[in-house]
Amino acid sequence: MKYPNKIDEYRRPLKIFAAIFLSVALVLLIVGAVKFLKRKEVDNRDDISAPVVTNGVVTDWGNAIDIVIKNRYIGGKVKTTKIDISKMSYTARQPNPYTETVKLPASIEEIAEDSFDFFLVLKSIKVSIFNKHFKSVDGILYSKDGKTLIRYPTGKEEESFTIPDGVETIAYNAFYRNSNLKSVKIPNSVTAIAGGAFRECTSLDNVVIPDSVTSIGDYAFSKCEGLKNITLSNNLESVGAQVFSNCIALKSIILPDSLKNFGAELFLGCWELSDVALPNGIEEIPEGMLSCCNSLTSFVVPSSVKRIGIAAFDGAGLVEITLNEGLEKIEWRAFEECKQLKEIIIPQSVKLIDGEAFQECPALEKVTFLGGDIHFGGGVFDGCTRIKSVYAQSIEDWLSMNFENRGANPLEFGAKLYLGGEFVTEIEIPKGAKVIGAYQFLGYSYLESVKLPDGVEEISNSAFENCKKIKEIALPSNLMLIGNAAFNGCPSLENLYIPSLDFYLNLDGYGSIMSNVKNLYIDGERVSEIIFPEGIERINDFAFCNWSFLESIYIPSTVENIGYGGLAGCNSLSEIRFGGTVEEWEQIVKWSSYWKDSSDKYTVICVDGEIEY
Repeated sequence: MKYPNKIDEYRRPLKIFAAIFLSVALVLLIVGAVKFLKRKEVDNRDDISAPVVTNGVVTDWGNAIDIVIKNRYIGGKVKTTKIDISKMSYTARQPNPYTETVKLPASIEEIAEDSFDFFLVLKSIKVSIFNKHFKSVDGILYSKDGKTLIRYPTGKEEESFTIPDGVETIAYNAFYRNSNLKSVKIPNSVTAIAGGAFRECTSLDNVVIPDSVTSIGDYAFSKCEGLKNITLSNNLESVGAQVFSNCIALKSIILPDSLKNFGAELFLGCWELSDVALPNGIEEIPEGMLSCCNSLTSFVVPSSVKRIGIAAFDGAGLVEITLNEGLEKIEWRAFEECKQLKEIIIPQSVKLIDGEAFQECPALEKVTFLGGDIHFGGGVFDGCTRIKSVYAQSIEDWLSMNFENRGANPLEFGAKLYLGGEFVTEIEIPKGAKVIGAYQFLGYSYLESVKLPDGVEEISNSAFENCKKIKEIALPSNLMLIGNAAFNGCPSLENLYIPSLDFYLNLDGYGSIMSNVKNLYIDGERVSEIIFPEGIERINDFAFCNWSFLESIYIPSTVENIGYGGLAGCNSLSEIRFGGTVEEWEQIVKWSSYWKDSSDKYTVICVDGEIEY
């Protein structure tokens, strides 16, 4: 009878233990259920899921809070060896605001650079201890040997982080979009910071890059909007494109003398940047380097620079810029929309100012050229409507400048030209000059007189277009070509001096150059009648347009066509004598559109009759 009592003594603690166990299990079950329901309520997704894997490659992450990648899928036959975001669907590459943890198995051998870019709240990346290629320390992904920091999770909440000693490379997009970090300490073991490494770390405010670092990749600190101070390595050799672009709080920076290779748009959009020290010996200011740096009001180009790259200062806040002797090229849009720039001095060494280089600089008032032999691309000064004065050293220097099109010549916008310090209203082209270049004096409204020596052979397109005060021009006997619109828009040009009518008719392109002439002098004598020589076949377009002094013209029967507007606006013309028949004349007129437009009435006298107009 003693045995049952003994059994009860053993049963009692077992019952108590069982009751406690069941209570704890019930509590954990309830807590887990509540947590599960809350998560389901927030995102309506599973707590834990496995991604989609195709032929061993992760092709869809899923949106679970915890994502677990398995070693093998499809009945354990195919290893999961690779994560490659480029293989994923468009949907899988959308921002993921749910996943907090990703667990990688031992089988993973390769992870594409941008594989974690779309996780917005990721706090931890875990790796199997049996993985031979990667490891995780405090939720941060490293290469197995610890030499490469691959990914610092975007949602990790610490405000500061010290990179472990031994890390040599900060990988592509390693800290991308982490908005919590305010400071990162980089050890002396790091030699390379890859592209995008700290991109969009908006709270990062101070960075010291140790002297061990020799290269920084594209966009490495781009859009670090809180970054106020950065100290660069004294051994830095190369920086990629847009490394500091849109760092809107950055005010000053010193680029070390060791730096030789630059990517484009290095400081693009750094609004507060007002002080930049470039390396000694730099030969080029790269493309877009200081574009849209609104606070950069003054800049001295280093003496070693030979080229200012495309859009290098586009939209900068420059009030003044000092260009160096030795500079050879100012590239396309280099200073476009520098809206506060007031003066520019072009060194003697400059040989190219490319298209739109100073376009839309509305405050620009003074341009000085210390030398000549410069090629100007199209529209160099387009929109610079307030230029008041242009200085060149001599007429020879000015004539050696080559303007690609209208808008390239700063005189077009009403500026005064000073040669050797003297304001110019009269120009004597020096002996030996053979060509007056295209657009050479385009729009120079102060020019009243031009003297051309006998050696001039060509007056190019628009050379004197819109020179509204020129009153007369004597064409030299060796002249062979007058380009299109060379004297268009010269309402005061009344007196034209030519050696002979044959000379005028033999000029290449003579028909589109002289309109509104009121007095024609041939060999010094004023004429009111023109007799075309036998053998001429065509009267060119606008050849005698608006020559109001013409009273009589003789046209030989060899003429087959009168060009567009060839005799338009000849209001004093009373008769045309034609060496052919009425029928031949009517055939000429049939193929000659607007040849007499706006001319007054006159009579055409043919060998066999007359026609009244």
